[in-house]
Amino acid sequence: MEAHSKSTQTAMLPQFPGNDAHYNQWQDNLTSVALAHAHELNLDPTKKVALENARLAWQTAFTDHLKAQTAAAATASWKENARREQEIFLRPLLAEWQENPHVSQTLRTALGMGARNEGRNGHAKPTTRPQLEADTTRAGQLTIHFRDFGATTKAKPPGVRGCQFWIQIGGSPPVILESMNHVATDTRTPYVIQFNEADLGKTVYIIGRWESHRGLTGPMSEMMTVTIPG
Repeated sequence: MEAHSKSTQTAMLPQFPGNDAHYNQWQDNLTSVALAHAHELNLDPTKKVALENARLAWQTAFTDHLKAQTAAAATASWKENARREQEIFLRPLLAEWQENPHVSQTLRTALGMGARNEGRNGHAKPTTRPQLEADTTRAGQLTIHFRDFGATTKAKPPGVRGCQFWIQIGGSPPVILESMNHVATDTRTPYVIQFNEADLGKTVYIIGRWESHRGLTGPMSEMMTVTIPG
């Protein structure tokens, strides 16, 4: 007599989506379908309420999570802007204090400036100006190549940290640098400026000037006038 073995099949549960956004759609659909077919699925009133409450709890937590991510991104952007503006403000002050012979080494150390080094690059103000060239081949973007005026290489002058960029969008050509916006100090050419769609086709005025490692600035470049490509 042959022995017969009896096999037992076990139903496999579906895998939950790993991605939160996909899981959110999946659970919302599952809950809606299950509640619509509560009788076929043998869901008593208690389970129906529990199922709806579980969906609500998840969606509330997921929504709060997304809001927190958005807030964190906005806070990071605000932080970066605040630091950039503070650095712009502090560099000239540090340069002035660094050059002041009446500022003692004790005070320098307390300020976190370190020792004064007479031979350090960037001790003197830049004496030359940058030469700017704009690439307008991409819509909504300007790629600004910069080098020392009259130079054939991309090398910055000795002691120069980078090139400050000041711009004004639209209006009459600016007559003083302070009426323009300082948008960046780029340490390596080229510098890329992205524009909003509303600015496409407008005129943008651009000026650059060298900035030393101590925040000292040199002469302004010639003003570049460009139509923002659309």
